[in-house]
Amino acid sequence: TLKAVIHCQGSTSFMMALCAGLLPEVSSVVANAVALHPVVPHLARAKSAIATDLVGLCTDYLNPQWGLYRSGIVPTLINWWVRATHHECDNPVCKHSSFVYGTGSPTLWRHENLNERTHEWIKGEFAAVPLSFFRQMADCIAEGHLRSTGVYEQLPRNFVAQAPKTSARILFLCGERNACFVSEGMARTYDFFEQHAPGRHDFQQVAGYGHLDIFIGQNAAQEVLPLIVDELGKTR
Repeated sequence: TLKAVIHCQGSTSFMMALCAGLLPEVSSVVANAVALHPVVPHLARAKSAIATDLVGLCTDYLNPQWGLYRSGIVPTLINWWVRATHHECDNPVCKHSSFVYGTGSPTLWRHENLNERTHEWIKGEFAAVPLSFFRQMADCIAEGHLRSTGVYEQLPRNFVAQAPKTSARILFLCGERNACFVSEGMARTYDFFEQHAPGRHDFQQVAGYGHLDIFIGQNAAQEVLPLIVDELGKTR
């Protein structure tokens, strides 16, 4: 058997395989932030529907490292836009990651949850992401749930049109103040799984936390990780 901790787009990918019955050996999962129902703030939803195609006319990818190093007119213009619209901190990669992944200030964490060393470390932790990813996520957000691209025949086009093909227990975890994917999405996925296996799963919001600070927050080792360890230690 296998137990898994999955996060963000690693979570969506893993959940697609899990629901398609491709991971029968998985017995326990802690899924953070988003699963089958990607729900984002209203402004981010509008951005995904409109800005993705507009930016796609100029570039095939975005890169938070453009806050530090860039060449060419498109990275320079995007860096100018980020500097003009994001004033939440002095870390250029932090600000670019907020622009790339949503509309928050910041998007991926709560600044008060990060110590200075971690905030500085972020500068080396993000790189290029293709616009094809954002187009697919825009389609899923508009649909209200994950849909496959149709490339892999093993995956259903609609992941909520049938019961999930897994017996794993899942803890659906999310930060209460997540500015990337709001907690309503994880609540919807929890409800979907509970419809098919009542009492098997759990849903928990973590007060005061956002998206990635669930793992890298300065107090996460005391406030969050014990929840994950406890879940992974349970047996059905």
